[in-house]
Amino acid sequence: MFGALGRATLWLGPAGDGTKAKLELNSWLVSLVEATAETLSFAGHLGLDPASIVELLRSTPLGSPYAVHKATTMLAGNFTPAFALKHALKDAELAV
Repeated sequence: MFGALGRATLWLGPAGDGTKAKLELNSWLVSLVEATAETLSFAGHLGLDPASIVELLRSTPLGSPYAVHKATTMLAGNFTPAFALKHALKDAELAV
C-alpha cells in the first residue's frame, strides 16, 4: 500500500519515529520557505533582479526544486500557502 501512495518507503525505526521525522521535515519546509522569501527580498534590496537569483538557484545544487518552485510563485505574486501556518504552528508545538 505504501508503495502506491508515495515515492519511497523508509524504515526509520520503532513506532513513533515516523511522526518525529514528519515534524522534522515540516520544520525544514517552514525554514526553506521563509529563507526563500528572505532571499528574494534581500536580492531586491541589493538592486538585483530576484528572478536572476531564482535562475541561479535553478542552475546550481543550492536550489532545491521546491525552493525554486516557491520562489517562482512568490515572484508571480501568488502567495497561496501550500502548507497552512496553523499546521506549522501545530507541528512546532508538538516538537516543543
